[in-house]
Amino acid sequence: WFHGLSMRFWPCKSKCDEFAFTIAIELHRLLLIDGASVLGITSGAMSYIAERRLEEKERRRAEIVDAAEAAGRDVGLDALTMDDVARRSRLSRALIYVYFQDRTDLMFGLAERAMQMLHGRFVEAAERNRIGLDQVAAMGRAYVAFSQEFPVLFDALARCELQSPDP
Repeated sequence: WFHGLSMRFWPCKSKCDEFAFTIAIELHRLLLIDGASVLGITSGAMSYIAERRLEEKERRRAEIVDAAEAAGRDVGLDALTMDDVARRSRLSRALIYVYFQDRTDLMFGLAERAMQMLHGRFVEAAERNRIGLDQVAAMGRAYVAFSQEFPVLFDALARCELQSPDP
């Protein structure tokens, strides 16, 4: 979906913040257990095990994003640290870094969740209305409601900037 784009968070405060991300597909690929299980060329039992491990990794990653969102509500995104997330998730800091390369990567995880949720709300708003103008108005209301219901995710999404890579 966002092929050829990179993601940056501003303002840049460290060299890590300059890191350009490929979108969710790239992150998903990094979480895969092995290439064989993805291609489906292993035995049924091995596929099941690899699939279960992938599900466990995705669940753990979602739990870390949950913890980051909760910690962000408490301290704000500017002050949010990996230590805050580790404490909130009751995981070691080292394990957090297994799932997220750095703080910027974690912020990307928050923005990714926000985009998914907001997209779902936009689709729902568009489906409830038949006329284009009504659809746009409903999407606008969904956007404002999202910003009020999920201020941390909205803030993470607002800080996210998509850019085309330099040629």
